[in-house]
Amino acid sequence: MNPLATGLAAAGMVSVLAGWAGYMATISEGRVPERPTATFVLTLGGAAVAVVGVALAAKEAAWSAATLAPAGFAVFMAGFFAFLFSIRRVPEGNLQVEVGEPLLPFEAKRADGSAFSTDDLKGKRVLLKFFRGSW
Repeated sequence: MNPLATGLAAAGMVSVLAGWAGYMATISEGRVPERPTATFVLTLGGAAVAVVGVALAAKEAAWSAATLAPAGFAVFMAGFFAFLFSIRRVPEGNLQVEVGEPLLPFEAKRADGSAFSTDDLKGKRVLLKFFRGSW
């Protein structure tokens, strides 16, 4: 086992986790950054450091779970963050509805399984609020 390789792999994992923790904290506070530069630096930089640790271990044929596990975790989590970030956007276009606009017809199921239709709302004042998760 190469202590430097293991240390780099562990440091990479800690960096990736710090990036994730920082980003998740912004979500719970409702202030998700448009471009989370610090998160990208921490996650991608951490993954790179972990890969360097694995490369050092490979150079000396000093493979160990203590090196591979944190490095693999760091690379996976950095890739997973990049994937989630790439799909987080709402589709392009003007999705806002103005007050007083007619409701487009749609149907859905209620929590109890019964049918819901916008026809049920005719003649009533209604506020529908849709949430899209950013996680």
